[in-house]
Amino acid sequence: MEPLAQLKDIHLPEQINNYPLSFGWWLLVIIIITTVVFVIKRVKRTRKQKRCQQLAIKQLQDQPVDNNTTNSVLKWAAIQYFPRDHIASLYGLQFKEFLISTLPEKYRANFTEMSTENFDTLYQEKSKTNNQQQLDTNLQQAALLWLKHALPPQDKKMKTNKNGPIKPGITT
Repeated sequence: MEPLAQLKDIHLPEQINNYPLSFGWWLLVIIIITTVVFVIKRVKRTRKQKRCQQLAIKQLQDQPVDNNTTNSVLKWAAIQYFPRDHIASLYGLQFKEFLISTLPEKYRANFTEMSTENFDTLYQEKSKTNNQQQLDTNLQQAALLWLKHALPPQDKKMKTNKNGPIKPGITT
């Protein structure tokens, strides 16, 4: 007799099921899903917060350089992020002081240098000269500096406007 004839067929073991996973794997899946949801919500909130800032920057860059337009855009942007009742009553030097106080310390001197003369002569009659054009350009640069570095407010004590954005260019 042949020894090979006595061998029985090889049977494959029963298929191993991937489920149920052990507790550690389920915990890892829950942690990953929670992290992804948290990151997505955080990104959406950040984009929503920066939307008004980006609209104001775009409007300043698209508009011709003008002192009144620049001030209107600054006031609109400030109203979007700070309490409306506080911002709406500010004008002239008070508004300038507010803008300076909300800027980070390292940008305050630069902003003050570029904008002081415009805020000092804001409500005086002006003649369009080359000097006035330069002053308007300086104010626009100061406004862009403020928009980029003061918004959205980093201070948690500063309450943002909960009413949502208003169309750009409409101020109170």
